[in-house]
Order: sequence, then C-alpha cells, then structure tokens
Amino acid sequence: MIAFLAWTPLIRSGPNAAAYPNLGLLNGERFERVMYASVGAFVAEILGAGVGVVVAERMTGRNIWKEYARFLARYPRIFFALIVATAHVLLDAILALVSLEFEKK
Repeated sequence: MIAFLAWTPLIRSGPNAAAYPNLGLLNGERFERVMYASVGAFVAEILGAGVGVVVAERMTGRNIWKEYARFLARYPRIFFALIVATAHVLLDAILALVSLEFEKK
C-alpha cells in the first residue's frame, strides 16, 4: 500500500509516464480522489488490524504477536505465502477504488 501511494504519483508524472497510459486517465481531481481514498483505505486497514488484535487478546488472554512468532518458528516456509496473500488482499482493496475507463470520448 505504501508503495502504491508513493509510486503512483512518480510514475504518473515521471519520465516513464508514456509507458503507463492508463495512469493518464487519472488527472486532476480524479487523481486526488483516488489518492485520498487510497490513504483512507490504508488507515482503515491499519486501524482495523489494531482493533482486531486488541479484541482477540482480550477475548483469549493470549498475546497475538507471540502466537504469531511461535507459528512462524514452527512453519517457517509459510512466511512467503503470508506475504503474497497480504499483498494480494491490499492490492484488491486498492483496485476496488480505481475505476479505469479505456474508452475514448
């Protein structure tokens, strides 16, 4: 998510902008709305994860981060799959906010 927020403005207005014609559709106010919505989605995901951790710890009496560390120590090969799944979910959240139109008007 942080990479999306950082690279989209750079790619859109940088020297390689011609290689990404779809980003040219995001101009002016539309680009600002996409970026604000993306920041909002990012903040909501972080806050939601924090609330989930607090609720789970209060309901179970266990430290979620210690449980996670034990899980990764027991199954170290799953770490890559967790990263891929996390990236997939975050990208789905962002792509749901962007509505690209490819028809010329």
